[in-house]
Amino acid sequence: VEIEAVLDGEFNESSVSVDRGFYNSSNNTITWSQNRNPVFESIAPGESGVVKFRFMSLSFDDSSLVNPETIIDVSVRGRRLSESNVSEEIVSSAQKEVRFNTNLSLSPRVVHFSGPISNSGPIPPKVEVQTTYTIIWTLNNTVNNSSNVIISATLPPYVNWTDLTSSNNENLSYNSITREVLWDAGKVSSGTGFSNLVREVAFQIAFLPSVSQINSVPILINKTKTFGKDDFTGALLKVELLGLTTRTATDPGFKSGDDEVVE
Repeated sequence: VEIEAVLDGEFNESSVSVDRGFYNSSNNTITWSQNRNPVFESIAPGESGVVKFRFMSLSFDDSSLVNPETIIDVSVRGRRLSESNVSEEIVSSAQKEVRFNTNLSLSPRVVHFSGPISNSGPIPPKVEVQTTYTIIWTLNNTVNNSSNVIISATLPPYVNWTDLTSSNNENLSYNSITREVLWDAGKVSSGTGFSNLVREVAFQIAFLPSVSQINSVPILINKTKTFGKDDFTGALLKVELLGLTTRTATDPGFKSGDDEVVE
């Protein structure tokens, strides 16, 4: 008996690993036979078994691919004796399609000295004096179109929404009751942030420090959640990121100590 699996499509050839079989990279074929596993020399009626291999996808960070998938064609061949003791070949085949999810990613950051919105107030933040910051959400998407993409986060009780935004015609809103900031990004095309422009929104928040926050680095916006659907694989996409604090490390004007509340 011999089992053969032929891989075609987008996968990392160097990642292919076979259990008691052989991978031929010249034709992307995996073979299991009695040469490496004596169990294939003879298989009795009613017997069953499993062969295994693994592989990794290509890196999709450069978004050079669209709707990546790997097709696996598997065939099983063997010879059996008929009732008249005549040898005949038996062949069975199957095909499996493996589709890879897109990498829908959000990059949130907080700035004070830079960005599309002018900010005010002392840095480091001072007790009972308001300081404003700009939150910037940058959305990227690699290989498949995504739809129904929603990004949301809530504001702590000591942070207020100022209603100043730079959303580039994006659907950005704030619910004053739930204190939730919501970006309804809708459909996000493959290659966004790579071969296509990034999707980005910015909004301003105001922080009024309390005495209880002296020498601390308070959170300015709570955990950010991103939801969407991969249009190619049908998978639900979900990403959660930790909240942002007064530590504006990506801001060119930031210095050590600028993040701690002072008296």
